Amino acid sequence: MRNPFELYDKHRHKEDFVDTSRAEMQIDQIPLESVGMRGSSSSSSSLKRLRWVGIGVVCVFGILFARLGYLQGVQGDELLRQAEGNRLREHRIAAARGVFFDRNGLQLVKNVPDFTVVLIPKDLPRQDEELDQTVQTISLYTHIPIEEVRQLVEETPISQPSATLLEHVEYLTATRLMVDLQSVPGVRVETGFRRSYTDGTTWSAILGYMGKINMDEWKELLTKNDDYSFDAVIGKTGVESTYEEVLKGTDGKRVTEVNAQGKEQAVVSSTGAIPGKNIFLSIDSGLQHVTQTALDDMVKQKNSPGGAAIAMDVNSGEILALATAPTFDNEWFARGITQDEYSQLINDERKPLFNRTISGEYPSGSTFKPVVAAAGLAEHVITPSSTVLSVGGIDINGNFFPDWRAGGHGVTDVHKALADSVNTFFYLLGGGDNETTTGLGVDRIVEYAKKFGLARVLQIDLPGEQTGFLPSKAWKEETKNELWYIGDTYHLAIGQGDILVTPLQVASYTATIANGGTIWKPHITKTIVSQDGTERTDVIPEALATSVIEDQYLRVVREGMRQAVTSGSARGLGGLAWPMAAKTGTAQHGGSDIPHSWVTVFGPYDDPSIVVTVLVEEGGEGTEAALPVARDMLNYYIAQQQ
Repeated sequence: MRNPFELYDKHRHKEDFVDTSRAEMQIDQIPLESVGMRGSSSSSSSLKRLRWVGIGVVCVFGILFARLGYLQGVQGDELLRQAEGNRLREHRIAAARGVFFDRNGLQLVKNVPDFTVVLIPKDLPRQDEELDQTVQTISLYTHIPIEEVRQLVEETPISQPSATLLEHVEYLTATRLMVDLQSVPGVRVETGFRRSYTDGTTWSAILGYMGKINMDEWKELLTKNDDYSFDAVIGKTGVESTYEEVLKGTDGKRVTEVNAQGKEQAVVSSTGAIPGKNIFLSIDSGLQHVTQTALDDMVKQKNSPGGAAIAMDVNSGEILALATAPTFDNEWFARGITQDEYSQLINDERKPLFNRTISGEYPSGSTFKPVVAAAGLAEHVITPSSTVLSVGGIDINGNFFPDWRAGGHGVTDVHKALADSVNTFFYLLGGGDNETTTGLGVDRIVEYAKKFGLARVLQIDLPGEQTGFLPSKAWKEETKNELWYIGDTYHLAIGQGDILVTPLQVASYTATIANGGTIWKPHITKTIVSQDGTERTDVIPEALATSVIEDQYLRVVREGMRQAVTSGSARGLGGLAWPMAAKTGTAQHGGSDIPHSWVTVFGPYDDPSIVVTVLVEEGGEGTEAALPVARDMLNYYIAQQQ
């Protein structure tokens, strides 16, 4: 019996094997017709389909590899940044802002710790239920209504680094919140600085205040410095604004690694902040205090809408004191002004936020007469010995233009005209009488007024300076559709009509008269110093114009202004320890029957060093309100120099 497990029987007969050669021969002999062509066509179609499938597969993989190359090569850095952003958090380290000192080194402002509670959108939960619980927890600890927290969460895009929940948080509250909120994702307490002003009401017009940056300010500052965040606090007014980039410094940066709940795990890197630079002002704090106090008292005494006072160095343009009334307390803004407080300020009809020294535009009254006198001398319309007879006014074509003194001042030369503020002299000097004299005329008056710095800004380093205004024939015809009459020239010659000046401009041209013809660029800042003392930049006085008029003509004007103190309208300044020269002014205006009160003074007469200019709105004659303020200022200043 054959073994069924035997795989191969080596004794099998050869007949048991198939003759493959014969089989192949027989197959070759089978007619194609008996097989048919359908088998061959089906095979060809299958090959074509396989070919297209292969091409498709190659294309798909080609696209995938191309996309992979693009993501790795072109977008690799950006994708890496986004991936890192999911685990890394960048925090600013606030730079200590530079502080202010007066010219004698008295510190005027401090930086005190300030705390802010912020949302971190990237770290907030994504699930609605968890997010709702987080919102409720934040509301519970911060005492902010749930609706307000939820609104801030919904309105803040995830791309935004942070959003402020609470600012100006007190120290004890901040430390409690640091503990309470440490396990709450998407919220943190940040430490920074805020300003603390030592005497807000005295310095607010000069220092200004700080506030949250707006979008326009942010975009503008980014063109100069990319270190500003969208929620930065910047100088809004005063030298806080003018020297924002100097004071700011450079913030540091701390990069930390966070877990899935947004909690810090480790510090990856840290860059220290660079403090801002300190600024020493040209202001004398003692004189500033006297100036603000005297002005405030006079404004209250006269029930005046407001006033302005300036003291300036005759030979450099340094501002020694600058006060406006009424004023405000910039500490309100530093600690976080309430809406009610802010509304109170902006709705106050006396405009306490308005800096009258540089932004207020007023008719100059007789303080403009020294400019007209200098122009008349330079143009040889008059000489130092030219006289007119003042009989109480002048009549031109049936229109009467009066002197301020009934019956007039008698025979008057330029010295007496300045000392007693004789209108008739300046009527004739400015416009003539249509018969024997022609006068300067409006065009030359305006020309010389511009030489003295009117109708333009003087570029003081405070924001908001205005240009004032000088009228002209063309302006009147175009604006009022009226011709220019000789009466218009008369009014301009005595500082009335449509002329407008700022108190700063009056102080500036008084200094120009006093120093012999140089217009100095007025400035508040004296020196800029780094906080470590290694860098120091002194502000160099800059002349805007020199030799405005030959000093021989200005000397005559100075003599007339000196006579105003010795025997004229400014006799109230005669008791000072220094010999002074001055010009008072009484300016009519359209707002009230009570005129504005002006005085502008320089001294000592023989070697001038200081100019004081004071305006009291609706204060009456110059001797009534403005002069007493100037006297208080000069008494203090002179005492300090002795």
